[in-house]
Amino acid sequence: MKKISIALLALAAALAIAPAAFADEVAYSTVAGQGVQTWTGNLANFFTANSALTINELGVFNASGSGTINGTIQVGIFDVTTGTPVTIATATFTPGSYAEQGYYVYQKVSQVTLTAGDVYEVDAVGFTGADPNGNRNNGSIAPILNTFGGAISYLDGFSEYSNGSTFGAITASADENNNLALSYGFDTQSNGGILDRWGSNDVNEPAIYDAGSFGVVTPEPSSLLLLGTGLLGLAFVAFRKTKQSGRLILHS
Repeated sequence: MKKISIALLALAAALAIAPAAFADEVAYSTVAGQGVQTWTGNLANFFTANSALTINELGVFNASGSGTINGTIQVGIFDVTTGTPVTIATATFTPGSYAEQGYYVYQKVSQVTLTAGDVYEVDAVGFTGADPNGNRNNGSIAPILNTFGGAISYLDGFSEYSNGSTFGAITASADENNNLALSYGFDTQSNGGILDRWGSNDVNEPAIYDAGSFGVVTPEPSSLLLLGTGLLGLAFVAFRKTKQSGRLILHS
């Protein structure tokens, strides 16, 4: 009884510690020299949630890599599966310094879990000459994308932009060549957005802009190891007790 109790305590400790030992992974990253454009309107990239994923921070492109934002930039994630986008999370970056990672800066938001199967838009607005954005069409490289082990996938060749500087989800009825968004599988509602394709064909570059980003909560390997160790300890003690008595006795 005493040995099993000790093992159970060890397992309980592992379970208590593991949830706190989480690391943040981010969706978009890039290299130096990608601030090629000043666009004061909205810039949005798309992705699909293949499985539930918990977002705990939002980010914006930081061309200088200094971690400093000079003007006000707003960023948000919107569920665009339905005709009317649903706000998932938003953040406002006012002038100041923020946690920097891969030429993006981040701040924490209330945790929210994405719905598997839905399409999402990460949108940012407020870039200026002091805080330029990246644009694959204007000479920057495409953002480096993290799929979080296949939990999300990015929609090939598509992004959206709008001329208006009012922050909010943007939807488009057509691309820059007046091809209907519906022909690509996009909703045809529009509030002034324009579907932006890289090149004339889908070339498997799923994001055009360095603009908005987000981070998710992922368990660290050490946490999983700790939990596994606790389970193995419990199993081992139970095995020894069974071997000694011929059956597992749970009472003294």
